[in-house]
Amino acid sequence: MRTVIDLGSEVRDLCLEQTGTAPVRPHMITFNGGDYNTGPSGNTHALVSFVATGHVVFFDAATRAPVKCIDVGTQAHAIWPTPDQKHAIVADQNGRKLHRIATDYAKNEYQVETSFDLANCTTPAGGACTTPLRNDNAPICPRVDAANRYTFVTLRGVECSCSTTTPPRCASWPSTTAPSSGPAAALLKSATRCTSTAARSPAA
Repeated sequence: MRTVIDLGSEVRDLCLEQTGTAPVRPHMITFNGGDYNTGPSGNTHALVSFVATGHVVFFDAATRAPVKCIDVGTQAHAIWPTPDQKHAIVADQNGRKLHRIATDYAKNEYQVETSFDLANCTTPAGGACTTPLRNDNAPICPRVDAANRYTFVTLRGVECSCSTTTPPRCASWPSTTAPSSGPAAALLKSATRCTSTAARSPAA
């Protein structure tokens, strides 16, 4: 049975109330269990990102009602939950940032916990994240490994792996030299597709 959910009136009103601005252009949807929990406990909430604004909206899957709206910044291209369902990672594309939202689906409590500036960060080796090779660090799609340790992120032109530490640390590969095999490659490939087929093993 097909269900149509109005992403205008009720969602707009909630976002105006909670953020002061209205969301524009819903872009990607996922559920709180991601790829790792596709059973009932992994499908209690839907997560929707709005690509023309910085909004992400959490929905009660049973009632279809929006329960929380957060404006993370410039352009929320995609949102992805961690396997333990304690966080969600948002790719703020034109803001060139990753945002980590603490999530408590049982209590419907959601809050931006930390943000990572991909334009002005440093690599684990101490170098600048922005270089002639990585001159457009706009995050496209995040994916999280099964151990909740790494977030793999596709950037415009390169691939990036970020830890879930505070603050996160990142490493990247040019698109022509990214890992071609193993769990990291599988996660990067799935992030590039932005589909629900990520590898179920920790990153190498």
